[in-house]
Amino acid sequence: PTSTKADPSVVAVAELMVEMGERLDDDDILRKAIRQYEFLRREYPGSKNRSDALFAVGKIYQDDLDDPREARTAFQEFLRHYPGSHLADVARKSLAGDEPQRSGKPRPAAMRGRTPRTPETAAGKRVPKANSAGTRRGKGKSCST
Repeated sequence: PTSTKADPSVVAVAELMVEMGERLDDDDILRKAIRQYEFLRREYPGSKNRSDALFAVGKIYQDDLDDPREARTAFQEFLRHYPGSHLADVARKSLAGDEPQRSGKPRPAAMRGRTPRTPETAAGKRVPKANSAGTRRGKGKSCST
């Protein structure tokens, strides 16, 4: 772990896992992404990505895993360690319950480009994802209306 490219590589792996977990609606993959962010924070204490990684963990628990207790824990730790961060206000709002899920508010670099869930998936309904041909997997219906 002495390479200057090591910690950005861990972030890239975590981001890919988050995207996979969301697209496949797979909580196990999302938990593996959290473990990647935790690995980054543990193994690369000098990384500039540490604060974003901890914030990303809170957002995954809040937005994707619907685990408010773990989200609260992550956001509290984030504010303890990084009270002056550009994401501190978002974390405070999340703790106060004022931060709606998938709000479009600032996201850490570790989570930029994530696709918001649809109202159906946010409500807990599993909706098949579109494949590259624009059809829903297993349904043969076009995604375009």
